[in-house]
Amino acid sequence: MRKEEYLQKLEQLLYCIPAEDREEALQFYRDYLEDAGADVDEVLRSLGTPEELAKSIQMDLYGDNEPGDFTRSYKKKKSVVPARKGKLTAGQWILFLVLCLCAAPVIIPICGTVISVIIALLIAVIAIVFGAGIAGIALVVAAIVVIIVAIVKLIVSPFSALIMVGGGLLMIGIGLIGIAFALWIVCKILPKIFVWLVDVCSRLVHR
Repeated sequence: MRKEEYLQKLEQLLYCIPAEDREEALQFYRDYLEDAGADVDEVLRSLGTPEELAKSIQMDLYGDNEPGDFTRSYKKKKSVVPARKGKLTAGQWILFLVLCLCAAPVIIPICGTVISVIIALLIAVIAIVFGAGIAGIALVVAAIVVIIVAIVKLIVSPFSALIMVGGGLLMIGIGLIGIAFALWIVCKILPKIFVWLVDVCSRLVHR
């Protein structure tokens, strides 16, 4: 179930509670799922079905009473929505900085190694792409030259000319395969690599 469908179903199930409480709960879960980003499917699974979540919210509001017995003077036994993470205190920031300084001699070389490996892989992929593309173009150009020469020699030596034409056509085929391979990597593989890198960096920053 998609996020929009989930929230729409939850809103329908919470129709029996006051609009103020319903909108407060819905707005929280909108923000909660929005913050989940790429992990929204996992978060939705952790919340349970819309029916289960709606029942949990109503139980938090009504306690042991039935929804029809609800009054504005109720006391919530617990929070309607999961508690958000609070901001770090000054002491926690200081502790965090101290831990970072202590771990720096280990973390920095590891991060440097990981970044170097990623850069090396990217360079290797780009080199393969350009190499295949340039080689393919060169083969096609050379094949055209061979075919032109073969046509010129067709009258003088037909057999040799036909062999040259066949070789030229073979070179064109191989060259087109190289060009197609380079285009496939550029259009299919490189975008996925960049998306993966952005996702990894995003996860590291948010953590």
